[in-house]
Amino acid sequence: MNSSEHSSDKKAGKLTQPFFVNQYLKGEIQSVSLPNGNGILRIDNFVVFVPNTCTGDFVEIKIVEIKKKFALGELVQVIQPSIHRTKPLCPVFDICGGCLLQHVKYDEQLKIKQESISQSFRHLRREKLPIANIIASPRVWNYRNRIQLQIKNSKLGYHKKLTHEFIEIKECLIAETEINRSLANINKVNSDRIEIALDQEQKIHVGPSEKLAKHRLFSQVNEPMNQIIKDWLQKKLNNEKPERFVDLYCGAGNFTFPLYDLFKNSLTQAIGIELSPTSTQQASEFAQLNGYEICFTTGKVEKELNKVPRFTGTELFFLDPPRAGLDPHVVQELLRLRPNKIVYMSCNPSTLARDVGLLVQNSYLIDEIQPFDMFPQTAHVECVAILSIAK
Repeated sequence: MNSSEHSSDKKAGKLTQPFFVNQYLKGEIQSVSLPNGNGILRIDNFVVFVPNTCTGDFVEIKIVEIKKKFALGELVQVIQPSIHRTKPLCPVFDICGGCLLQHVKYDEQLKIKQESISQSFRHLRREKLPIANIIASPRVWNYRNRIQLQIKNSKLGYHKKLTHEFIEIKECLIAETEINRSLANINKVNSDRIEIALDQEQKIHVGPSEKLAKHRLFSQVNEPMNQIIKDWLQKKLNNEKPERFVDLYCGAGNFTFPLYDLFKNSLTQAIGIELSPTSTQQASEFAQLNGYEICFTTGKVEKELNKVPRFTGTELFFLDPPRAGLDPHVVQELLRLRPNKIVYMSCNPSTLARDVGLLVQNSYLIDEIQPFDMFPQTAHVECVAILSIAK
């Protein structure tokens, strides 16, 4: 293609392909995208995603695949490392795929996650979004109180990035120290996958995930950050006086009980809905032993919420769904019930932004969006959005 044709395509708004597969190129990484953790290199406005790179790296890459609107590159060498780059501590960092940001200094990891959340909510930019600065984790290593490992020939490990190829490990640097100490003693397990968890009494449990649920495990993998979120919620919601409190996807009551304590003087009704029978049993037993007047129900939220009648008083809903976000039926039920306040916690900014957008289209206003770095070294981030119904 000659230069005049290239220019006319640009004017017409078309993306031209300025390179070919197996071509070697050099350039500076401009940013890092989540959730894949790839660096972004722009060549003639064409985006190339490059793994294991960092904002500011000047790199040589090899084009390995070209799509309609972007390309994938393979890092050949870092010619000039960025000031944000650091040496990964994990020996299998480049092939494991678990800690995609381990080569990035922690303060820059926080900036990447902050920008990712802003980008997730960009479709709502008709108003200034109240996105607060991300709250850092007290620990950036050895924070996970449970991990899942693969087993092959009596060895423990993970799967190689984007494959099912086995990678042996001796320790996982984001797992709690006690979990790493236990790895050498795990053998003769009749399974190809196990979970290793540290319970609230600091005891180690090993086995299939479904069998560990009966133990008093932590509700969140990063317990110090979990406590920070609880404290933040209590501070932010201190002036709320709901007469009905509903916790959807409540688990064993990690947030149900502290929020009940906060609202108990105004409450006439409290409900928790959770899919796992083991979790609701644990929550019900704890409530009975400690005098909590909360009705816990087992079942799919989209079905059980349909049974909840409209309420004439003030009410607050707390939501902590899986990464997939809210089922469309749940959104419909929320719009039917129209609680005064919705507090939505999510580990997936994309689905959070999608669901919040649907609520904003139906008379809800965003009070605040607060990110928390629940998962340092990884591409994941926790986020809480507080919404109020327009008066």
